[in-house]
Amino acid sequence: MKLIKLYMKYPAYGYLQIGGFLSSLGSWASFLAMLILLDNLTNNGMELGALWAISGIIPIVLGYFYGVWIDRLDVKKLIRNMELVALVGYLLFVLIFFVDKEFGVFIFLIARFVLLTAGNIYSTCLNTVIPEIVAKEDLNIANGYSFTIGNIIRLIGASAGGILISFVELHIVWVINVFICVIVYVLALLSQRYYKTTRLEVKEKSFI
Repeated sequence: MKLIKLYMKYPAYGYLQIGGFLSSLGSWASFLAMLILLDNLTNNGMELGALWAISGIIPIVLGYFYGVWIDRLDVKKLIRNMELVALVGYLLFVLIFFVDKEFGVFIFLIARFVLLTAGNIYSTCLNTVIPEIVAKEDLNIANGYSFTIGNIIRLIGASAGGILISFVELHIVWVINVFICVIVYVLALLSQRYYKTTRLEVKEKSFI
């Protein structure tokens, strides 16, 4: 199979793709669980919609600046460290089950901000690093497989997440995601033995 041959030719690409696949599946289950949890924390649909919107606005705004930050930092470190950041976000969701509703809403906002930020930076880093770990002649094929796998995850992720939620307690979904983060972190470490990254030469001292 061409995909397996591609993974063998570019082990770093293979490790990152497998890690991204696992992480995305876990994220879908977490996404569905978040909606159920938020419904439990709020009293009506208006509150649910407002909190959901607020929890997503700040990461969307900050997304404009992610590329600027990434160009000034070590992408390899960001890829693995964002998994640790996501792990903290999932642990915060578990914490919600041990506090009252008012404080739970506050933790929910922080946890979703952490997860969205980590996910956005992680995906941006992957898009940045793939051209550096796959030769130019294979880049179109590698990107094609990446998009195909991404679309497959979108198709099966919600279904798989729904099935998982129907069989386990809600907080277990985030416990599972914590273990997934650990696995993806290890895969990121393994991948980084096989490639080097180039950093943008920063001429301006001021970030602004």
